[in-house]
Amino acid sequence: MLDIIIYPIGQMMHLLYNFLSAVLPESAPAYGVAIIISTIFLKLILLPINNKQMKSTEKMQEIQPELEALQAKYKDDQEKLSQEMMKLYQEHGFNPFSSFVPMLIQMPIIIGFFNVIREPAKYIFLNNLSLDQINMSFLWLKNLSMPASQMVDGITNGIALGMDLPLIGSALPLLAILSAFTTYLSTTIGASSQPNNPSMKIMSAMMPAMIFFFALNMPTGLTLYWVVGNLFQVGQQLIKKYRKSNTSNKVKRSFKYAS
Repeated sequence: MLDIIIYPIGQMMHLLYNFLSAVLPESAPAYGVAIIISTIFLKLILLPINNKQMKSTEKMQEIQPELEALQAKYKDDQEKLSQEMMKLYQEHGFNPFSSFVPMLIQMPIIIGFFNVIREPAKYIFLNNLSLDQINMSFLWLKNLSMPASQMVDGITNGIALGMDLPLIGSALPLLAILSAFTTYLSTTIGASSQPNNPSMKIMSAMMPAMIFFFALNMPTGLTLYWVVGNLFQVGQQLIKKYRKSNTSNKVKRSFKYAS
């Protein structure tokens, strides 16, 4: 069923790779650049959905104190609690399922892109080219199809350590570290907008470590996609915080002048 999404994404990357290969020098990392551009393009497509989800989360945060008060008041009467919660949602024009719908829309696209990057020979190059025929390097990475901590023909995808470390391997996995760091930035900024949400604090503490260890075993092409996606999201969050801060300051100044 996901093939309906996977193949169009693969075809998009195929066309983009062919275009970049034609306009860039032969030694240029067309495949790595194609991953970055495709990631940004998909993020832009999903931007309205992401914004809607963020607004829904903020709305939920606004009514959280009233919701907790109802839960405390009617803790022994679940039927009454449900009725009062629905009244509260209606008063604030909030749909409790509104934050899940955007997520359900995004997930197939994210999973589809993940599969395309995981199997580029199949979905991007349509089995017409082997990965040996493609320049899979990008910056310090020697092969985007290999994990960041492994050796590739005696050359590392990170910084050579001269030894094998448990869970890490023979190279310092710079891209895996970047994936953890950008995940930390994204989740921390998200948690700062929801100070009363304990799950966000837990996520900001656990997610970077989880992503780091996942990235140790994933092809660096996937990790590159994750890092670029995180940087896009961090930028989106900072712009939103800046706009919100500006709006708040304008309201305060208006109130001050009116007084």
